[in-house]
Amino acid sequence: MSSGFAIFSNDIRFETDIISQYFADDALPTGIVYVYSLKAGISPVLEEVLGRTGRTVVSVPFEDYNKIAYASAIESMDLSRTVMIIKDLRFMIKRLDERLSMMQIKHSCYKKIVIDAVPYMVNPWKFYFPYSFFDKKLLGYAHSYAFEAAIRNFEDDPSMKDPCDPASLAQAVKTVTHINYSSFFNFKIDYRIYSATDEERKAYEALKNKLFDEGLGIRAIIRELHSYAKSVCKDYNVPLDLKRVYDWVDRDSVVICRTDLKVDTYLCSEIDKLVRHTNALVGYLYGG
Repeated sequence: MSSGFAIFSNDIRFETDIISQYFADDALPTGIVYVYSLKAGISPVLEEVLGRTGRTVVSVPFEDYNKIAYASAIESMDLSRTVMIIKDLRFMIKRLDERLSMMQIKHSCYKKIVIDAVPYMVNPWKFYFPYSFFDKKLLGYAHSYAFEAAIRNFEDDPSMKDPCDPASLAQAVKTVTHINYSSFFNFKIDYRIYSATDEERKAYEALKNKLFDEGLGIRAIIRELHSYAKSVCKDYNVPLDLKRVYDWVDRDSVVICRTDLKVDTYLCSEIDKLVRHTNALVGYLYGG
């Protein structure tokens, strides 16, 4: 029997229906620890549903999770009969965080349920986090660093097995995953390309060479080249931070004005890769 499961949903009713059914079917739990993020706020609908289960409910903001009052309340419960529900995990992820360690190790509960909108944000290795809370063996890695290292190794040597293959990832976790959508990003992207002049292209190459000669890290170089591309394109709106892509999730279409400089070719390929991988992964999770 699994020690937990994950719910990925854009509908609170879908989430609460699963939670209600779970507690109707499992008579063993006597307590619930409900962990939420102050950034996202507490869900009154979910809190009401948890209250109707007849179990003792302790609601804990993640930001205060390691404070004595909350930790003592949790540790006074019979954790072997307690279910921990973690809502909006993406706001909590920060490796080597004392609070995460307490949630995963010290407060080892009967079951853990993770609820979020999407399996990961931006970095595929973060797909490890939801499942690590209740079963680190599911994905075959002892910790997130090992998963991230496997991804980097594949990027350096594509002849190796792809650790982020969507079908394989979905197969590993499908039995402990509930999801209510088959495609997360449904917008279409229209790329409108500005052709840089010869003079602008020469200036771009000169800046790139200067940045490399200064020994800057790749992120700093991309940031500076992105700034230059923005300066030559009037309506430029290529996001440097891929988290911006999640702001488009409710749109039907997105217009991206970019240049034909290499930095934009790279950044737009990263956008396309994120959209394709996420949609392929949730598609396999949803329907196989």
